[in-house]
Amino acid sequence: MNINRFRSRQGQQTNRNYPKMIFTVFIVFCIGVLVWDIGRNGWPAGMDELPATAGLDAAGEPDKDSAPAEQTDSSDQLSPEQETAAAFAQLRLEREEARGEELALLERIISDEHTSTAALADAEERRIAIAADMENEITAESLLAAKGYGETVVMIGAEQTTVIVDLEIDAQDAAVIAEIVDKASGCGFANVVIVKRSLI
Repeated sequence: MNINRFRSRQGQQTNRNYPKMIFTVFIVFCIGVLVWDIGRNGWPAGMDELPATAGLDAAGEPDKDSAPAEQTDSSDQLSPEQETAAAFAQLRLEREEARGEELALLERIISDEHTSTAALADAEERRIAIAADMENEITAESLLAAKGYGETVVMIGAEQTTVIVDLEIDAQDAAVIAEIVDKASGCGFANVVIVKRSLI
């Protein structure tokens, strides 16, 4: 009786240990396969290599901070001609912004009912002069381009007219440029000042 109980308990304990034994055998088998694979093929990546997910953020998108500094988009680099065109476009934009501010001020003076008759006449005259200067500047720049002087910016002021050029010019070129600008704007040959863009 006692022997049968002992055998029955021993059988129950053995039945309870089967899952543990199967799990242990499975783990040992997996470790063995892993060791065999590493011994045959080596590590999938060396310690000095980045895993496949390096450079990705949590959402799987490329991490901008992890991109190599030397990688640049070639489309962002401008050619010398494009850089020159962009620089002159910026100069023209600054000229137009300055003119816009002056015109806005004149408009406020003209629309103010408290402006005196003399101030109103001066403001109207200056507004007309600015419009004429803007037209003359464009005309002069077009004539200079047609003569082969490339990109230029002409800025007509009250006392002098500044011409910004990109090309290397000599005294003869300077005289031709001053003559063209004088004819286009009537500013006076002696009042034309020519400046190289690289010196600005």
